[in-house]
Amino acid sequence: MKEKNFFDNIYKKYNIKDFVYSDPIQFPLKFKEKNDIEIVALISSSFAYGNVKQIIASLNKIFSRMKEPYRYIKNLDDKKVKSDFYGFKHRFSDFNELGNFLLNIKRIYEKYPDIETAFKSKIKKDDRDVSNAIYLFVDEFCFYKTPTLIPDPSKKSAFKRFNLFLRWLVREDEIDIGIWKNIDKRLLIIPLDTHMHQISKELKITKRNDTSMRTAIEITDFFKKINPNDPLKYDFSLTRAPILKNFK
Repeated sequence: MKEKNFFDNIYKKYNIKDFVYSDPIQFPLKFKEKNDIEIVALISSSFAYGNVKQIIASLNKIFSRMKEPYRYIKNLDDKKVKSDFYGFKHRFSDFNELGNFLLNIKRIYEKYPDIETAFKSKIKKDDRDVSNAIYLFVDEFCFYKTPTLIPDPSKKSAFKRFNLFLRWLVREDEIDIGIWKNIDKRLLIIPLDTHMHQISKELKITKRNDTSMRTAIEITDFFKKINPNDPLKYDFSLTRAPILKNFK
């Protein structure tokens, strides 16, 4: 298939660790224990909006305080989190929202052994993708409000950052970590941001003009035809800036 060869060539060229410096996945890659990786991946993906340098600078500030993420979360309380992160700001997300986000993570670990178990409990047997599971998980997760980090499901967001988190932990290759072994990567949805949306329109993968969950699923369905067992295989390589010249 001509299309598959095109995407496979991009994958071979750009899905390499040399490009990790430009992506927040660099942070969970620094850890070895499952719970640490989950926590760092969820935080890193949720703050993955805005300028890449700004994202990395903000995450460096967060993880300089959370040297042992799981232990930090387990011992967290409202007073400590506000003290540790007072004055923190990343674009629209301030220290109060970061505190709420970390306390929400703590609540998940109080109820489940890990985030994977929490998320897997939301997947139904007949689900064709993880969209409904995302909505159910977010409803449970957002006990304390975190509107700039976790979107409101009612607003039809594509949940780009949460789908990015899932890609990191479910898939496994030179870039993706793949520590979640109990979730089928065929259910994953493309992390749809404006960059991926533009690429998809230029390649005539979609004609849709919005970045909704419906558009994300349409693009994912295209890649399921190319690679049914691993539709998100090409996501990282396609979104590396150097390849944009190939779309001219």
